[in-house]
Amino acid sequence: MALGAHYRAGIETWDYILSQGLGYLEGNVIKYVTRYKRKNGIEDLRKAQHYLTKLIEVTEKELNANTAKEKKPEVSRIDPRITKGYNTL
Repeated sequence: MALGAHYRAGIETWDYILSQGLGYLEGNVIKYVTRYKRKNGIEDLRKAQHYLTKLIEVTEKELNANTAKEKKPEVSRIDPRITKGYNTL
């Protein structure tokens, strides 16, 4: 497939994205930021912003989920010899 001249300026964006192991959201941020000057201007920056906003939202949820897992309350262990003879619930 023949590529337009704007695709032949250095490393191709998808090659960079793949080489860095970036995911879908990260890759789209890179794609739109790197092409905005030569393609769709502000529209591409808004698309990049859209993907970045979603990436932040997803990352915050993951961090909050991981933090909640780390803060599990410890089970209180009472020595049964201390409670002998007491009605414990």
